[in-house]
Amino acid sequence: MIRLLKKTKGIGTSATRPSVLGSLFFHELVKEKKKGKLRVIEPTDKGNSWINKLIAICGEKASEPCTTALWKLCFDNTAKGSLDKDSFLASHQKMLSPKLIIALAVENR
Repeated sequence: MIRLLKKTKGIGTSATRPSVLGSLFFHELVKEKKKGKLRVIEPTDKGNSWINKLIAICGEKASEPCTTALWKLCFDNTAKGSLDKDSFLASHQKMLSPKLIIALAVENR
């Protein structure tokens, strides 16, 4: 996992983190909390609910940093043309099953 994270240079970039965090705050999936002198970001009840649904439907792998790093590597390889787009999409459709899409749609009503 460490090699994979190094190869993808971590998860996210300084350019994408603000918009991702902004979206998480906007949808009330995370909140900021003070712990002593530190400010930390933690999931809200709604955020925990989504995490638990994701794990229940897709399995533990869906919540691991290594999975995100692997997806990033796949995105890069697809952009370079060294990975076939259809193969990449087929592998992700197995994990992101219709059950998950339906569960998220129902919760967003």
